[in-house]
Amino acid sequence: GKLFIAGVMPGFLGGSDLAVPVGATARVVPFLAPGFGFGSVRGGGDSETGTRGSIAFGVGVVDLSPGLALNLSWRQVFLDHGPMTIGLGMTFAR
Repeated sequence: GKLFIAGVMPGFLGGSDLAVPVGATARVVPFLAPGFGFGSVRGGGDSETGTRGSIAFGVGVVDLSPGLALNLSWRQVFLDHGPMTIGLGMTFAR
C-alpha cells in the first residue's frame, strides 16, 4: 500500500533558557516538539484517512563558530507500526 503523511508542528519547548555552555562560544540546547498531522493509507482496495499526534525531541549545538549549528532529532508519529524518523542537520548564517 501507499502511505501519505502530512503534518504541522504546533509547539516547541526548549531554547536558550535550557542551553548548556560548551567551550568558549558553543551551547548545547535540548528541545521537545509535540506535533499533529493528517494522512492516509491506501492499498489492497482499502483506504483510511485520519489524524495523529507526534512527538519529537533532540539536541542542537549552536555557535560552534559564528553562525554554525548542528542538530540531531528523533520523531515518532502515534500510529501502530508508524515510521520513526531520525534527522541530522546543519545550519549556517553569513
